[in-house]
Amino acid sequence: MFKKFMVLALALASVAVACTPDQLRSAERHLGIDLTPEEEATFEALPDAPINLGRTTIDVDGTVTVSPCEEPAAPEAHMIMAVEPVRQTYAAVACARGWEPARILAWWEFVEDVVMKESMGCFNLRRDPVFRSGTGWGDSCVDSLVRNRNNEDSGYGQVTRSGWGPRGVVCRTTGLCSPEQIIASPFNSMTALVALVERSGSFPWCWNARARRFHDCSLAPDR
Repeated sequence: MFKKFMVLALALASVAVACTPDQLRSAERHLGIDLTPEEEATFEALPDAPINLGRTTIDVDGTVTVSPCEEPAAPEAHMIMAVEPVRQTYAAVACARGWEPARILAWWEFVEDVVMKESMGCFNLRRDPVFRSGTGWGDSCVDSLVRNRNNEDSGYGQVTRSGWGPRGVVCRTTGLCSPEQIIASPFNSMTALVALVERSGSFPWCWNARARRFHDCSLAPDR
């Protein structure tokens, strides 16, 4: 309860506003807390304004509004080394999995580093793909791909069998249990990456000295 109370207190303190009685009742229901009369009086004594709790807004009349998650970028929007489709898809997947905005932002730079170095920003690659002749930066991830070799590392984060295999966290928590499933869509591909981050943080891409030389592991919040 104390942690949830602090979430509410920090949300209010960040904008120096209070809660109306209706807002307080909605906030208590939303956060599962029970404020004392003294705590309620403290919040009510300040000027009134909407409360922002991540994607949730509680208006002064107590109305709770949850903003929708962003849509993932379409497959055809993905270009080799293009950052924006990756960012859009990451935000969509992390939001759909319940990440708060602060956590999404904190992990973004590391996720960007992983995706750009592992798959060049392409959701649909397995290790050592074959591209059409002359393909370079800015070309389509979909149209430029001739075929994927029969390798196990798959998707944005080049997730290995230890992740998507039957005992892997990706398979057990997301139902993505093969390379074909992972690279089937941007959403699937990013889901595999985000599920690994949820379970193991930066470790799958920073597990030894060689990996840490390849990736900028200092960008990860758990480092």
